Amino acid sequence: MTSWLAWWKTWRRRAKRTVPSYRLTGIVAGVGLLNFLLANWLIHSVWVWGALLLVLAALTLADLVDLRTIEVHGTRDVTPRPQLYIPMKVTGLLSVRPSVRRIAGVDLGFSGPLEQESKVEYQPANHLDSLSFSQVVVPVKRGYTTVSPMDIKVRSRFGLWDQYVRIGQAEEVLVIPDLTTWRRAVAALERTLSQEGAHVKPLSAGDSEFSHLAEYVPDDDPRRINWGATARRGRLMKNSYQAEQGQQLIVAVDASRYMQVTLEDGKTRLDYAIECAAALASASLDVGDRVGVLAFTHKMLFRLPPRHGRRHWEQIVEELAGVEAEMVQGGYEGLLRHLTGSFHRRSLLVIVSELEGLQSDPAFLGILHRVQRQHPVLFVTLTDIDAQKRAEQVPAKTEDVSRLAAAHWVLNERNRVRQAMIQKGVSVVESQPSDVVVDTVAAYLRRRLRRSR
Repeated sequence: MTSWLAWWKTWRRRAKRTVPSYRLTGIVAGVGLLNFLLANWLIHSVWVWGALLLVLAALTLADLVDLRTIEVHGTRDVTPRPQLYIPMKVTGLLSVRPSVRRIAGVDLGFSGPLEQESKVEYQPANHLDSLSFSQVVVPVKRGYTTVSPMDIKVRSRFGLWDQYVRIGQAEEVLVIPDLTTWRRAVAALERTLSQEGAHVKPLSAGDSEFSHLAEYVPDDDPRRINWGATARRGRLMKNSYQAEQGQQLIVAVDASRYMQVTLEDGKTRLDYAIECAAALASASLDVGDRVGVLAFTHKMLFRLPPRHGRRHWEQIVEELAGVEAEMVQGGYEGLLRHLTGSFHRRSLLVIVSELEGLQSDPAFLGILHRVQRQHPVLFVTLTDIDAQKRAEQVPAKTEDVSRLAAAHWVLNERNRVRQAMIQKGVSVVESQPSDVVVDTVAAYLRRRLRRSR
């Protein structure tokens, strides 16, 4: 059994694979049935029957030889960075000699995380032996995935043989978060807030921050002399400053077990958390702030320090695309200690997580209160839609009463944790999945606007 499976896998990997068509299989089955039904008559007409079989064999062999003369070439254009649940159109061109009519089927190599939403559509190209094709594919999972080479099925002249021709190489694509759904709403929000009496991007001419140490020269301001560095190096050293380039934002994405929950639209809580992080990064870079992003469970998954620039934005999106939820408890204490030790400049800290995770971590509020002294915190979470729906239902059976009570308990616990955070000075954004990205960006921009006035 093992050797047969190994042979099958090896045969499937071949660039060209020839198999009998359904037509030839039907002919052979029909001949066998006639041989069984007309056995007595065939004994007396063996020469006639033999001649017919010989003609069939010659025709089959000639059709197989004709199949070997077919030439197939093709190209396929795949978006290297498709977005989660955003349909993408894959196009390409096939060239078959002697005729495109020999094409019996096309497999573009999409499976698994890339679901085929439509069948392959064909259109005649400029040349008689060419055919253009297109297909709509929907990515349903973030991260790297492999698109297999194309398999083109061509048919022989008489349709007795099929050949599968493999074209091209496997391609690796990165399915990134949805950056389309929220972009227009966030852009409109930025325009609206920029007209509320002050610009969203104010820069005070007098603001400055430490840049580096430099050697003191006679024309420099003596108030900038760094006496500690002077004592260590044995010569006069000064502090050099640069204009402060906006504010600083740190976005922390929770990837623990509570974020694995799949919602009605097919996305997980983590998918929405990553969209929030991407939208916040985009908005902060637009207004001139520096943004850093990290993802955590009980350990740090990745950490990008605060920076500016388009390349930094692309790196953020790529790192977020590869984050997967893990079946572990979130380590909020380790996260906040890491933040305290790594980010010394005062920053707005946005934590995108779930309230359920805080209920099992009683030390979170105490640590959060200490972090608040240096980093103002904005906590973002999704509304528990399932619990809300169950709490609003009228019990129809006895067992429905227990479900109703459980739903109310969940909502009350969430409200208790939320109120406890608010009392500690933490701003909380709790929104529906469809609104959470825009609500989070709005909270960040309004907070930034108040601080700049």
